[in-house]
Amino acid sequence: MRSLGALPSYPVSILAVVMLAAGCADSESEPPVETAVDTSLTGNLTERPSPELDDFLDPLFGFDLDAPAAGTSEQHRLALRLRNDGEEDALVFADAGAGEVLVDSVAAGSWTRVDILTRASRVVLRSATPAGRNLRRIEIETELDMLREVVIQADVEVP
Repeated sequence: MRSLGALPSYPVSILAVVMLAAGCADSESEPPVETAVDTSLTGNLTERPSPELDDFLDPLFGFDLDAPAAGTSEQHRLALRLRNDGEEDALVFADAGAGEVLVDSVAAGSWTRVDILTRASRVVLRSATPAGRNLRRIEIETELDMLREVVIQADVEVP
């Protein structure tokens, strides 16, 4: 009998076919085991759930928080020197289209400087006494970038 070292080196699959065809296989061996693939675990375990499921789990879904902000208009800086030449203190309010806000208060006979940032093309200033009496209403265009002096209350000249 020849030793295994003397056999020519044929691929293993050819030798297995030859051995089975010659009847060299053990007839008492167990039948081949069938294998089945478990399809419930075919997906990657690290994958995120479907987008539909994420939508229901996200408490902020539908608010478009990741949407880019619409910056279509340019901001203007409105530099104002508010001058009160009157004998009463005054409150100054500004409205650029989204509602009126308190800007500052100016004591009688003094002035103050304020800067307003807005996207509006015009700002309406309104001055009033602390008691609520309106003094002046002024519209200011925002295109010019310069310091503007605005008289919010003037002494009444007697003729």
